[in-house]
Amino acid sequence: MGRPADAIPLLKVAEDIYSSSDAYPVEYLRDTQYMLATAYFLKGEYELCRDYAEPLYPILETDDWINYMLGVSYLDETIYDLEKARFYLLRAQELGMELSPEILKAIGE
Repeated sequence: MGRPADAIPLLKVAEDIYSSSDAYPVEYLRDTQYMLATAYFLKGEYELCRDYAEPLYPILETDDWINYMLGVSYLDETIYDLEKARFYLLRAQELGMELSPEILKAIGE
C-alpha cells in the first residue's frame, strides 16, 4: 500500500513467528523475508534489503525483482560493488525488467 515503514514491524513479527516454530511451512518464512527485502528497498535501506535478499537468491535467481533490488542496492554508496550491481541488474534485464537509462549508465551499459 505504499507504506513500507508501517509494514516492517508487522513483517518482523511474522518472521519471528515463522522462524520459531516448525508448525509453519518454510515458504511462509521465505515470503516474509522477501517482503522485508522489498520494504527495506522501498525505504532506501539498501544494506538491510541486501541482507534479506541475498540468502533468498539461490531459490529466487529467476525472479527479476530480487535481481533488480540487489543490483540497485549494490549501486548505493553504503555497499557499493559495481561488479555485483552489474551482474544482478543485467540478470534482471534478461528476465524482462526494463532498466532506466540512468541505471544502465551507472553500470556502464
